[in-house]
Amino acid sequence: MRILLLIAVTGLFPISFFAQRNVDLELTMTSPSDGEYIPPGQIFPFTVSVKNVGTTNLLTTDSVAYYLLMNGDTLTFQPDNINHIFYTGNALQTGESFSINRQMGFDVSLDGQDVDLCVFVKPYSLLDPVSDSLLTDNTDCVTIHVMNDPASLDEEQAASVSIYPNPAASQFKIDIKDAQLQSVNAIDAQGRSIKLVTNANKFIDCSTLANGMYQLEITTSNGIALKKLVINNP
Repeated sequence: MRILLLIAVTGLFPISFFAQRNVDLELTMTSPSDGEYIPPGQIFPFTVSVKNVGTTNLLTTDSVAYYLLMNGDTLTFQPDNINHIFYTGNALQTGESFSINRQMGFDVSLDGQDVDLCVFVKPYSLLDPVSDSLLTDNTDCVTIHVMNDPASLDEEQAASVSIYPNPAASQFKIDIKDAQLQSVNAIDAQGRSIKLVTNANKFIDCSTLANGMYQLEITTSNGIALKKLVINNP
């Protein structure tokens, strides 16, 4: 008969056991905002706030692992070609927060596309293990339109267009800088659109319009400009 004898020996190989701490972090992206328009090639601030919403403190010796995802793919950070960055030295007591600030920009190849950006963080410590058992609030996402803001383009177009006389009676003229006039629609107070015609002298006939305020939708070779026009026909 073989007898397997197990002998516990203490003192020869000291082993330290740490009780794993649980820190509950919450992430909020403060910049950019969801739905924001950012032109390709433009540098913009990318800022997140990390808050301790649990009952255990995040220690100065702890780190926060930071991951950035674009359209579902985790990005790598250069020059080390790693998919995360450690932020260390940010002690957080319950209710306290700190910000992570970075600069970003989109390549011109993304012009005209919508890009989903997400940030994910989790606590990390090699010597004194720490975890976050509630990861659902450790991520925040926004969708960015990689293009110029159409509203700002309209404002630029409007600034390049002038109308005279205003108020107008019978006819008026439109001057446009660095663009060609293509069409003009007058929108009345009831939202009805009336197409206006330019004559050979580049004056626009408005003699058939009822007196009042109109919004002109002026289409040029550079885009659409919106201007206000008062009609005061005799």
